[in-house]
Amino acid sequence: MATATDAPALTTAEIVAGFRATHERRAPQINEWTAAQRLSQLQQDRAWETTGQLNFTALTRSFGYSGNRAAQMVQTWQAWSNIDTTLLQKAVKTISFRKATHLVPLLKDRDLPRWLESAVQLSLKELMDVVQQHLSQQATQPKQVPAAPPAGAKNWQLPCPDPNFFVHPEHWRQLCFAGVHGQNVLLIGHSGSGKTELLDLTATALNRPCFVINFGATGEPRTALLGATHFNSSTGTWFAESAFLRAVQTPNTLVILDELSRCRPEAYNIILPLLDGQRTVAVDERSDSPVLELAAGVSFMATANIGLQYSGTETLDHALLDRFSVVLEIGFPPAPREQQLLMVRTGVQPKMAEVLVKLANDQRSMAAEGTFLSPLSTRTLLAAAFQIARGIPIREAVQACMSARFSSEGGTASERSQFHVLTQKYLGPG
Repeated sequence: MATATDAPALTTAEIVAGFRATHERRAPQINEWTAAQRLSQLQQDRAWETTGQLNFTALTRSFGYSGNRAAQMVQTWQAWSNIDTTLLQKAVKTISFRKATHLVPLLKDRDLPRWLESAVQLSLKELMDVVQQHLSQQATQPKQVPAAPPAGAKNWQLPCPDPNFFVHPEHWRQLCFAGVHGQNVLLIGHSGSGKTELLDLTATALNRPCFVINFGATGEPRTALLGATHFNSSTGTWFAESAFLRAVQTPNTLVILDELSRCRPEAYNIILPLLDGQRTVAVDERSDSPVLELAAGVSFMATANIGLQYSGTETLDHALLDRFSVVLEIGFPPAPREQQLLMVRTGVQPKMAEVLVKLANDQRSMAAEGTFLSPLSTRTLLAAAFQIARGIPIREAVQACMSARFSSEGGTASERSQFHVLTQKYLGPG
């Protein structure tokens, strides 16, 4: 059984560079347990603030799916370390018998370090589900076992890996069906509504490697999608493949085209052949100018923020839109599920979660009527709830995380003034 070893002292920049080099196959694979320690350091040092990322998850996602899996391992280890062995014993009962037979003997010996190592190796996502349910003091629901598919049919009836993440059942069925049968899917909706996370969960449910390319963060499209030519005085000219190009040559990869509405039109001639029946990509930058075929099982799912309120977005080309077999519009969760999400992910008290969601839903209704240009997102509510759960007064959290997002142009008729009036309904004058 693997044991953790002390990782050598490295700076934040060295750790980030090491993970990216590993994912891009420019360096040896980092030992999983050393990776966990290094990721813990990045998390504790809030390294994303110095690397241009929004949060720890976004930072690890930039490393590729291998870094994201290691990040889950860090979170799993930390969460289970905070649960006493009595709760661990109860939690084991919610895990499959095959896994429980490995864990129970270690529990009886109260060998928590070995138990944690064994548990993390068995199933990160399943264990994290149980952690969240126990820490939020909610009843653990046994996972539904899908009915056996007909002989020769592909099983697409899969449970969502995160019971606290709300997804409409019909949307989940469409995602799993499309993923199993290799259909392209486009999710449209407001920013912060959980589109990218939903596709991450789809990849987890399908047990597929996942690669994310964010068109909102890419510069020159051909370089981001294909790679770049470099010159070295000793070796001459050479071509470095992009991580995207390697991903589409990796069997069964689910490629997430994130923020596709920010994709520049000059990238369409690269993307279109990948999405249609050709399933090829021409790499003119290479000296041999090959036309590469996608690896077996590679499929594409995309997200887009479509609307005037999203600056920098492009209207999706009809030819591009036509390449998607399934187009789903993702909205915000129902109020009870959004409240539950805030409590589970941030630890905010139920009453505070209820106030935030009611405030957001009123503002969203007003946005639909045209009073506001865009609605408050679930992501914004999570940011406010995180502050409140850690001692920031609710009025201050709402001001810092919500109010300043709205324009002050127009005086008393401005969006910001309208939102201030709305907050008084729930928080009182102030």
